[in-house]
Amino acid sequence: MNLIFSSVDVFKVISVDNQADYINIYVQSRQRICLCLNCCEPSTKLHSYYTRKFNDLPTFGKACKIFLRSRKFYCLTDECPLKIFTERYEDHFKPCRRTTKRLEEKLLDTVLELGGKPGERICRHFSITVSDTTLLRLVNRAPLPEPGNFTAIGVDDWAYKKRERYGSILVDLTTRRVVDLLPDREEKSLIIWLRKQPKLEVITRDRYGKYRRAATKGAPQAIQVTDRWHLLKNLGEALTKMMTREYTRLTRSLAPKIEESPVEIPDELPVREKEVATTGIIR
Repeated sequence: MNLIFSSVDVFKVISVDNQADYINIYVQSRQRICLCLNCCEPSTKLHSYYTRKFNDLPTFGKACKIFLRSRKFYCLTDECPLKIFTERYEDHFKPCRRTTKRLEEKLLDTVLELGGKPGERICRHFSITVSDTTLLRLVNRAPLPEPGNFTAIGVDDWAYKKRERYGSILVDLTTRRVVDLLPDREEKSLIIWLRKQPKLEVITRDRYGKYRRAATKGAPQAIQVTDRWHLLKNLGEALTKMMTREYTRLTRSLAPKIEESPVEIPDELPVREKEVATTGIIR
């Protein structure tokens, strides 16, 4: 029991089916009173039982499934429209899920570190059967962390679909982590985000005009810095223009000097003797 749940949990292990490749654990709830989901009034009047199946963390190198015997209760409040409700649990098991909470947390950590396909291959080695699409759904469902107070932010655009739809990505330059994604690259969206950061000191950006105006209006106290890539790009463009403009003069100044000597033309050109018409004919 203590290997599966802690002593404070409200679950009781009924039996364990240990097979060669998998382990099935049959669990029952020990809650005596359940609250109605609508009116939050307690109820002890039992309606029926039903079984829920969950994938859990592997046990002793084997795939593990938990079969939970859940209950339905009658609501004792006459005015409540919800006459029958199912019991809910504070930990381990969430409604409308097929995986336990602890397995879901580990899968989310795996896909954030490795990605979809690599995460699927690694999970298969640890006896966890999961697809890459399921792992990516966990990422889409996960809540974003709360934005903190940043002092240095980098902003750039990213493409939903190249040449058609773009958004804005914001990166914390101290930790080098993405902190937020904006749905577009409009001036107004960035201004709203920047005004929530009163401690912002540095903003790195490209030469996009809307980013420049948004940084000026949204965080006037911050210093605007052109990021390294665009700085080198600007330098390259300036050098190209200068080399194109000064190419002729530079070519003349760098080319080796050759002394020109007059061409001597003889007074009389040599006259060749006439050859016989039959010369060179094979007889």
